[in-house]
Amino acid sequence: MYNHKEYIKKWRKKNYAKIIKQSAEYYQNNKEHLLKKMKEYSLRKPWVKICLSISGRCSHNGIYYKKGIRNLLTIDDLEYLWKRDRANSMKRPSIHRFNSKKDYVVDNCEIIEWGKHLKINAKNLGHPINQYTVEGKFIKRFDSISAARAVGGGESTIREALFNKKKWGIRKGYRWKLAVEVKK
Repeated sequence: MYNHKEYIKKWRKKNYAKIIKQSAEYYQNNKEHLLKKMKEYSLRKPWVKICLSISGRCSHNGIYYKKGIRNLLTIDDLEYLWKRDRANSMKRPSIHRFNSKKDYVVDNCEIIEWGKHLKINAKNLGHPINQYTVEGKFIKRFDSISAARAVGGGESTIREALFNKKKWGIRKGYRWKLAVEVKK
């Protein structure tokens, strides 16, 4: 008996390289149109962007995958949170979990301003940090990011320096590094 789903599956596997090539060509030929459509869609349904971001964090390559944190929110759940928390009136909405050790579920999440989210995380992160010159000479040890903000700018600036992909982060003319490594 003919099974169309199996046929399509085999055809895609056999023609994978051709499909990728054609997709790339289509994107290049229609880039402006596609970007315009994506922008229009994200303006109509901005919570989808948050959903994609969460899914990326919880995927096999994401930072939460090894911790066992899952995304159990649907797009409809995020739309509900978006409207409940009035995210349309926010400059830069961000998803926040009340309990960072639990999954993304409606009861554990809210949408808040990105700056407020950074402050919550910085206060929860009471690890000491060290300040260095750009050359790497030790200057001072601070009890927390909050204590260092008078010297190095805002908490978010120092957090970006600490937690970017590079081992050392330079912000406001100083290098910042955790004095105690955070368990991952």
